[in-house]
Amino acid sequence: MRRPPIPLCCAFLALAGNARGADPTSPAGLPPLIQQLTHQASQFWGVAPNWYCRETLRQRGPSQPKQRHGLHFSEPSDAPRSSEMAAREIVSWYGFSSYGSNSEAIHELRQIVSVDGKPVSGAPSADDFRRLLLARDDDSKHKLVEDFQNATIGDAPFDFGQLVMLFTRRSIDRYTFTLKGPDLIGAQRVSVFQYSQQAGSPGLHLDQNKPIPLAGTLSLRQSDGAPARITVVATRKDKSEVRDEAEVDYAEVAHGIILPASLVHRRFVNGAMHGDDRAQYADWKPVRDAP
Repeated sequence: MRRPPIPLCCAFLALAGNARGADPTSPAGLPPLIQQLTHQASQFWGVAPNWYCRETLRQRGPSQPKQRHGLHFSEPSDAPRSSEMAAREIVSWYGFSSYGSNSEAIHELRQIVSVDGKPVSGAPSADDFRRLLLARDDDSKHKLVEDFQNATIGDAPFDFGQLVMLFTRRSIDRYTFTLKGPDLIGAQRVSVFQYSQQAGSPGLHLDQNKPIPLAGTLSLRQSDGAPARITVVATRKDKSEVRDEAEVDYAEVAHGIILPASLVHRRFVNGAMHGDDRAQYADWKPVRDAP
């Protein structure tokens, strides 16, 4: 039996530890903004499950077959694909939660509101979704993942929102950083760092247990090291050369609370565009009602 792929969010949390158990001191020798980023990464674990929003996902890709991919970057199927590119828009309630089987890892959850402008049967409310995020109901949560996967075209993008958690205090020493220089993202002044995973450090693992080194860029606010944009690139070769590129923009939704604002993900197979996913995250609200 083929072993299912391991989501990276689980893999790196197992390596890095969670925010509660992290070493309170940052590794010596890191640039100050990178040290501040480790604090943001640890804080995300505790804060993100307390918020939800509305996600609008627009996809372009082959209509068949479907498979889950995300931070674990699943392998493309051997089944033939149509040369036609289809389009789809999915609007969902969006948030983060954990499963009872692994409460230290958080995952994206979505409850679909509409597909291509047509409301889904039952029209789930925000309150329905909030209750599910708070519940210890793994079966219902897994059902949401399955429903979303079935609604997408091509491959379904999962678990990119927590890219910042790659850089917790316990995992930060697995990367090298090079300052590229200052930049602007909107009105924000940022410093851009190029990062790459060090040789010999634990990598991203596919279902074949092959490690993939990660590389990309960090655009950090000059004022406090908060992430404004994180990019990641993963390339591997087997029967085909597959390259995944992802870019996540973050925004401050409340004082000191940084959450995803947008996602762009592209997959290339042998240099040809194989899929394009673009998501917007709007109207973040607390999961729990204020007292």
